Amino acid sequence: MIDQNHLPTSYEIVEISRCDDMALAIKTMIVRGAPAIGVAAAYGMYLGAREIETEDREQFLTQLEAVAQKLRETRPTAVNLFWAIERMIKTARQTIGSVDYIKATLLETAKTINAEDIQTCLDIGEHGLAALPETPTASC
Repeated sequence: MIDQNHLPTSYEIVEISRCDDMALAIKTMIVRGAPAIGVAAAYGMYLGAREIETEDREQFLTQLEAVAQKLRETRPTAVNLFWAIERMIKTARQTIGSVDYIKATLLETAKTINAEDIQTCLDIGEHGLAALPETPTASC
């Protein structure tokens, strides 16, 4: 992730490979902006799921809820954070199959949330471009 605390004076990348790292990145505002926080939360849920060491579905879901709570506590007012977490929890609960299959499905869901966010940004740009005048006008 780009550490947004250092922008615009420097461009620094932070590598995230554990749920605790993602929670810290969200809490310390390394990641900012509602959509980006939602994407980060989705990947944080996957990272947390990946760290759970049980093959028992119910134990897995219980531990995944603890991961969700850890992420919820990072930014209690971030709507996209809660939305992404709930989408990931719902996906886990509705996925039939082994714990490994649930984990794989969570990764695909996080990727989908990321792709949806990218598409939304592109759509906003396209609509914004259409709203601009075709010929630049002089300004003061």
